[in-house]
Amino acid sequence: HRLPELPGAAFEPVGSTDSEIIFCRLMSLLAASGTRTLGELDPVVFGRWLADLNAQGSLTLAVTDGRDLFLYADASGKGELHLWSLAPPYERVQFGDADVQIDLTSHSVKHRKGVIASSAPLESTSDVAATWTRVTPGHLVVVREGAVLAEYTPEGALVEASPAPLRTPPRAETKRLEVCHRTVYRYANPVEKS
Repeated sequence: HRLPELPGAAFEPVGSTDSEIIFCRLMSLLAASGTRTLGELDPVVFGRWLADLNAQGSLTLAVTDGRDLFLYADASGKGELHLWSLAPPYERVQFGDADVQIDLTSHSVKHRKGVIASSAPLESTSDVAATWTRVTPGHLVVVREGAVLAEYTPEGALVEASPAPLRTPPRAETKRLEVCHRTVYRYANPVEKS
């Protein structure tokens, strides 16, 4: 169903695609909450926003601010979401389907960890086993720095968390610094050229 307009929304879509409308809704909710990054936002609150959006129709999505990645699987199971946690050591990581093949090690990078998200498990021709896990419908998964930090149920209960707790650094006040630099050259003898 078409999303109703959000009164006082900070962001308005230019086009008419569902993706753009949902993106602008999420950006407006983030702005209204006073948070600037996903890491500052309580994932349970974000999960509630997604559940409200999901009530309008099927919704499976990935949202990132460049540091944190929030992955959400449609509550009715219409849009599946599968994850593969990749960790070194490995020599070759290649996966794909009939339409696309991805080689993460084609540029000799063989030490990165990460989480690969896909709407369906992809075939792997890697030297590491591709262990795909289906995200439970309605669940929100939080990923940071290539690792799953936490998974939340639609009720906001924590299903699984990494050994390192999900902590957000406190917001610091803006500071202004003034730097004055002076360079002085002193020579033991008179200088003809410098």
